[in-house]
Amino acid sequence: MAAPPLTGTLPDLSLLLGPMLLLEILGVGLFGVLSVQTYIYYLAFPNDRTHAKLLVGWVYILELVQLILLTHDAWLIFARGFGDFAHADDVRTIWFTLPIMAGFIGLFVQLFYAWRIHTLSSNRWITFFVTLSAFVQAGFSIAVGIETREVGHLALITHSKAFKYKMIWFCTTAFCDILIALSMSYYLYRAKQHSAVRKTNAMLTRLIKFTVETGLITAAFALLEAILYVAANETLFYALFMGICPKLYSNSLLALFNSRIEVTSGRICDADGVNFLSTMAFASRIGPNGNLVRQPTSSGIGINVQISKVSDAHTESTAHSDVTLKMEKTSKSSSQLEVSV
Repeated sequence: MAAPPLTGTLPDLSLLLGPMLLLEILGVGLFGVLSVQTYIYYLAFPNDRTHAKLLVGWVYILELVQLILLTHDAWLIFARGFGDFAHADDVRTIWFTLPIMAGFIGLFVQLFYAWRIHTLSSNRWITFFVTLSAFVQAGFSIAVGIETREVGHLALITHSKAFKYKMIWFCTTAFCDILIALSMSYYLYRAKQHSAVRKTNAMLTRLIKFTVETGLITAAFALLEAILYVAANETLFYALFMGICPKLYSNSLLALFNSRIEVTSGRICDADGVNFLSTMAFASRIGPNGNLVRQPTSSGIGINVQISKVSDAHTESTAHSDVTLKMEKTSKSSSQLEVSV
C-alpha cells in the first residue's frame, strides 16, 4: 500500500532529516579527529598540570556522550523508525544533545581562554566580560533545551519561545568568541614585542594566527546559525552548525595544547625550553641575552660534561659557555662520558 500524501500534514522531511543525517556523519568524523588529538596530547605531555589534563578528559567525555546520544537518535529515525512519518520530527533527546551540551562544551573552553587571558594580561575587565558572556550563553542554551523539549516537534521550534532564546544564545556566543580572539591576539602580540628570543617569537606568531583563525571560525558559525535560524526557519540547517560548533571548540582546544609539539629528526617531542602561555609573561621579560633552555640532567657515574649555551637573538653569536666537569672515583674499570647540550 502506498504511503499517504504528506502535503498539508508535514513539512518537507528532507529539510528536517537531511541536516540531522549530515550532522551524524560530520560529528563522527570530527570526533575521530578529536580522539587522535587527545591521544597525541596525553602521549606527548604526560607532565602537564593536572587541571589541563582534567579539562581535556572532561571535554572528550562530553563529546563522547553527545555522539552516543546523536547516534541513538539517528538509529531511531533512519533505522528503527524508518517510514514512521508521523513521528519523524519528534525531538527525542535532541533538546539535550544539541543546545545544552553545545552550550556546556563551549562554556568550559571559553572559561579556559578567560583564564589564559587573565594569566597573560591580568586585565580583570576583559576576563570578567569573557567569563560573563560564557555563562550567559550557557544559561540561554539551557533555556533553549527546556523550551525545545516542551514543544516536542522540530518543525515547531521556530514558532515558540525558543526563537528569541536561540537568537540571544547565538549572538552571545559570537560576541564571546570574537572577544577572546581579539584579546588573546593583542596580548600575545604584546608579549612578542617584549621578547627577543627567536624561538619564543616563532611560537607566539603561530599562536596569534591560530587564535585568530579558530576564534573567527567559531564566531562565524554562531552568526551563521542565527542567519539560518531566521532565513530558513522551516528547516534544520541551523541545527547542523549547532552540532558542529562544540566539535570545533574541542578540536581548537586540543590543537592549542598540541601546538607545542615539534618534530625533530622524525620524532615528535615537546617544544624544548619554551614555557607555554602560563609563564609567557616571564618568558617575555628575559631580554635579549636570556635563554630558555632545559636544565641538563646529571649522572652519578664517571665523567659528566654539561654544556649550556646562551645566544643573543640579535647578533646570533654565542655569549658564553659554561662547562662543568664532575669526576668521581668508581670501582668500575671503565668510565662513562655523557654530553648534554
